[in-house]
Amino acid sequence: MTLRRLATAGCALLLITACAAESSTATEEPVVATAAGDLRGRLNAEGHRQFTAVPYAQPPVGALRWQPPRPALPWNGIRDATRPTPGCLQPPGETSATDLGEDCLYLNVTAPARVDSDHPAPVLVWIHGGGGYSGAGADYTPRQFVSRGVVVVTINYRLGAFGFFAHPAFADSGGNLGLQDQALALRWVRDNIADFGGDAANVTVAGESYGGFSVCAHLTMPASRDLFDRAIIQSGSCATRWPAGSLFASSPPFAPYRSRTANEPVAVQAAIDLGCPDPATAAECLRAVPAGQVRQLWPNFTTITYETPTVPTNPIDALQAGAFTHVPVLIGEVANGHSRWIAAMETEGPPITAASYRAALETAFGDNATTVASSYPLDAYQAPAAALSAVFSDHSWTCATHTAAAAPSTRIPVYTYEFDDPTTPAPIPYPATLPTGSAHGAELTYLFDISPAPGPVAPASTPLASAMADYWTRFLRTGDPNDPALPAWPRTTPDHPQTLRLAPAAITTIDLAATRHCDLWR
Repeated sequence: MTLRRLATAGCALLLITACAAESSTATEEPVVATAAGDLRGRLNAEGHRQFTAVPYAQPPVGALRWQPPRPALPWNGIRDATRPTPGCLQPPGETSATDLGEDCLYLNVTAPARVDSDHPAPVLVWIHGGGGYSGAGADYTPRQFVSRGVVVVTINYRLGAFGFFAHPAFADSGGNLGLQDQALALRWVRDNIADFGGDAANVTVAGESYGGFSVCAHLTMPASRDLFDRAIIQSGSCATRWPAGSLFASSPPFAPYRSRTANEPVAVQAAIDLGCPDPATAAECLRAVPAGQVRQLWPNFTTITYETPTVPTNPIDALQAGAFTHVPVLIGEVANGHSRWIAAMETEGPPITAASYRAALETAFGDNATTVASSYPLDAYQAPAAALSAVFSDHSWTCATHTAAAAPSTRIPVYTYEFDDPTTPAPIPYPATLPTGSAHGAELTYLFDISPAPGPVAPASTPLASAMADYWTRFLRTGDPNDPALPAWPRTTPDHPQTLRLAPAAITTIDLAATRHCDLWR
């Protein structure tokens, strides 16, 4: 089936959705009654109902800094839900949110203008990426999904040291307050989304990059059990890790999940540096530290901490043991996931040569460097930088995602994809030695309108973008992305490790393990 026909089929689906929703009426200023009070939203340019800066938790300030989130207090009258949503404190220039502060635990709801009350809409809860230190829910406008009859919730959660500070004085969080915020937002959705026309019994939690790492954690978190019915993990899996020298020339081995044993000493030392060395008074002392000083700690506090009440086990170990919430999962990666880090190395440091390529493999893989080099020979790539990008893209992203998908696939429906559009723009300046397409985060612009946008983006009306939105929406509705109007998307199982390749020329299935050397990395 050609992508032109897929786009036509997508338009037909939109018409069906619109016709089915004709029974209700929209107003210019929609008002919704939630458990905490009434909200007044607005109709956006597409005619969708939009509610912004909706509090789901009390402001985590003063005595509530580094406390588990508490549900928002009720209010009287009708709350204005048309204002810009504040963002959580982070380094400057990382988000479209202009009002940054500790008081940031808000979410945004976008819903179709018309909803059939007898057939509530599927719900997508989006957890933004940003490395655990940046980003905001307001950066993502879900026009494509809402146009297809989905209610979408985008959320904020505490970032950096505000959200992931594993100090022993805050043992009840274990350094995972950002995850606890996300879980409370999911509970808010369960309790309130029916008021917006959403189906509280059909909630999908989804995220990309750090948002994907978060979704992996929620699959294994006791507190998140029963808060969602499906999961989507984009470009960030439970098995992701980066070997030495892969993020920058002298970077140590790193992973998005670290043990409490590893993370607590880092937090203790940070508290000492902030003038709070006494364990008995550390909590009170740290809560008095100016927010600006806490924000500056972000480079050391971006990992999810396991061996804690919130995340008892390393998520990949929990997946492999079957100790996770058994819901359908859609999970995938982009073709050149690590290229942006190699582009930075190539641009900011000495160009990568044949000798430095070999040295990088030895730093990352030790005695296995020769085996890796034989699988990724330099003469197969346009330059050493391209070869190194392929190595780390396969090792740290694509095959890690394949491993994370394989673990639960014997117990639940799992659907895997690889996004491979070589025409997508580079997120940062790329040297001529490196292909630009399908970098980390490239698939996002095919599903959302993003601000700030990473340079020119493909319009959502392109055939590939329409097909992707149709697949995702079908998964949101049924837990199975397959649609008669689209190429078949097979389930991924150990016996049938087929992955859907999303490319502009054609949508096909591939054996990812074979094409990306996953047997080597396993």
